[in-house]
Amino acid sequence: METIPFIKKDIKDYLDNAIKHWRIKKENVMEGQERLIASCYIDAFQSVRMTLFGELKE
Repeated sequence: METIPFIKKDIKDYLDNAIKHWRIKKENVMEGQERLIASCYIDAFQSVRMTLFGELKE
């Protein structure tokens, strides 16, 4: 069974870009449910980042 190589920089960049994307969406959205969804995605990506790298994106 083949595996995908784990390249720390690529994973960290992906997570950082995803967090940035959802933060921008959250800032631009005034509706309650859409804002909540953005917050959930931010929290999820931050959780993965913390698990893998031991730090949150500021």
